Amino acid sequence: MRKSAQPTSTAHRFDNSDGRLRGEAGKRRRLRIWAQEPHCKACGKLTDYPEGFELDHRVPLSQGGTDTDGNLQVLCSGSLGCHAKKTVSEGHSDIAVSFFPDWLEPAACNLTIVFGPPGSGKSRYVQDNSQADDLVIDLDLIAADLSGLPIYQSPETWLRRAVHMRNRMLSSLSREPNRRAWFITTGQGEADRKWWITKLQPTASVVLDAPEAECIARVKADTRRPPEVKKRHIKIIKRWWLAQLGLASGGAPGSGIGRDGWPV
Repeated sequence: MRKSAQPTSTAHRFDNSDGRLRGEAGKRRRLRIWAQEPHCKACGKLTDYPEGFELDHRVPLSQGGTDTDGNLQVLCSGSLGCHAKKTVSEGHSDIAVSFFPDWLEPAACNLTIVFGPPGSGKSRYVQDNSQADDLVIDLDLIAADLSGLPIYQSPETWLRRAVHMRNRMLSSLSREPNRRAWFITTGQGEADRKWWITKLQPTASVVLDAPEAECIARVKADTRRPPEVKKRHIKIIKRWWLAQLGLASGGAPGSGIGRDGWPV
């Protein structure tokens, strides 16, 4: 009598078509590495098991990294976590993004939008009025964080990745009612500012309209900004004030401007 084939156990099977260990063996390794070091390797935050972290490849598999313990690390999870930031920073510089993301929902938290041209004191205003746990959304700071370079030093190739991360941060505002947040952006022209206010419905908005000459003087004196960045920001300052006086169009969707001093 011919015996029928016995079903194969799936307890220890894993699909490694992409080089990743899966199944029960993958779960055991995930617990083992977290138990050895439960803190996020990037920010030092103590993560929770099993949902508070991602097991990250230090060198991505797509770049020749191996799926071994020595190439794995714990990074905190979530839309704004260190794993998300690392994923964005490893992305392509030509990633498709929207500078005015129409899909954003109104903020559920205490949000203040701070508008103004470069050199108007937006960052200082937020620094003076924010608290330690507040979320600050600033495209220049995001680009610096993703690239690992000082502020204003990130090449233009980081722009789209920074905008992608900024949009993720803005999107999170509709899901986190128990926090305070600050969104720093140029707001070039009344139409630009109205678009952001209508879309995000902030608790408050502030326009820092320091005189054009004062903004330009601050930009020129800022040793953090390379010469090419100073030139770009001075152009933005002049156009911001033209828009403010009704002598130029603002940065509403489709205008091709209003990009916080970044070229597109």
